[in-house]
Amino acid sequence: MNLKRARHWIRIVIALGLVGVAVGIGLVLSRNWLGRLALETVIQRRTGWETSVGAVTLGLGDGSLRIQELRIRNPANFGGGLFLDLPELYLAYDAQAAATNALRFREVRLNLAELQVVVDARGRTNVAELQSALGALDSTSTNARVGSVQFAGIDTLILTVGRVVFRDLRPGGGTRIFSAGLKHETLRQVTRWIDLFPIAMKLFFSAKVSDSTELPPAQPPVRGDR
Repeated sequence: MNLKRARHWIRIVIALGLVGVAVGIGLVLSRNWLGRLALETVIQRRTGWETSVGAVTLGLGDGSLRIQELRIRNPANFGGGLFLDLPELYLAYDAQAAATNALRFREVRLNLAELQVVVDARGRTNVAELQSALGALDSTSTNARVGSVQFAGIDTLILTVGRVVFRDLRPGGGTRIFSAGLKHETLRQVTRWIDLFPIAMKLFFSAKVSDSTELPPAQPPVRGDR
């Protein structure tokens, strides 16, 4: 087994989890809910990255949040083009637990059509820059609340992943494409990052890998049956 490649996939899955949890924390725990629902403005203001959102649906009765058709484009220093194509992110959270600063999700559905991880000319990745930008909250009150949150787990996690593209813009770098083809992969009782290991292993063994000097056109989004 190529352990280096396995660790690579684990880092990807963890990065996706971090982005999803960052969005979830910001939307669930913010005092200004209506402002947070303007997701395009929030992300663009904090990152400067072009962002579009198809719809945001907040279920006040059942404690759920659904984001549809979220697309983020890379800035110029990362070559422009697509960074993230997310047809759906669904979060069903425990409102009572959130009131006590415990973040527990009854269900999370993450449908990722495409993610492009880019290394710029200075060796910095776009994923790291985005995580840093999302972490730089401009509200001290929100910072205090997020900093005291305890992650209490995910009862059911459902993942659909189309492909992950790695681009290295440094001299001699190229493009590597991992076609995952993962659809409705389900995990129960996720409480630690290590619980994502089965997903990482499935990607490790089943993903189709290809190298290219040029990036092929984006694939149609992976749609779920739900």
